Amino acid sequence: MTGPAISLNGAHAPAPAKAQSAGRIWPMIIVSLLLMNATIVAITVYYATSDKSVVTEPDYYAKAVDFESVIKQRETSALLGWSAVPSLRAAIDGRTMELVITLADREGQPLSGASVSAIAFASTRAGQRQPLTLTAVDQASNKYASPIKIDRSGVWNIRITATRDGKTFTRDAELLVPELSR
Repeated sequence: MTGPAISLNGAHAPAPAKAQSAGRIWPMIIVSLLLMNATIVAITVYYATSDKSVVTEPDYYAKAVDFESVIKQRETSALLGWSAVPSLRAAIDGRTMELVITLADREGQPLSGASVSAIAFASTRAGQRQPLTLTAVDQASNKYASPIKIDRSGVWNIRITATRDGKTFTRDAELLVPELSR
């Protein structure tokens, strides 16, 4: 592209052409910034959906809508006065662990003959929940056990549900798992 001629001392010289790259630099900067933003958003979405430690409560909306039943269940559990104490022990094979829940009534007497279930998960991996059905250790015992996969130390959340004679007791408990030996 040449512009109008410039006259210097009677000589005509063509006007210097504008640098064509100066007109393209700003659109390239804008496109680069947009691509960088899209890349950052894509990486963020990937990590937010693939990391098991970043998780919400499953079916949280339905639970929020039905929160009155949760409040009623807590009141029922408080009125029953039962206690449920979780602990860990080595399984019979010596290589795996068992979750043991000890049930007692209001007076501290053993509570046998209950149907007990639990959901267990490490606080750092809330997306890896283990539903457990616990069975009585023996007929007269108030201890209920189930195999559990313990793959990390730290705080584990145990959501316990015990049912006996048509009465349901729930409790959320935390269990500290010591450092695992490899």
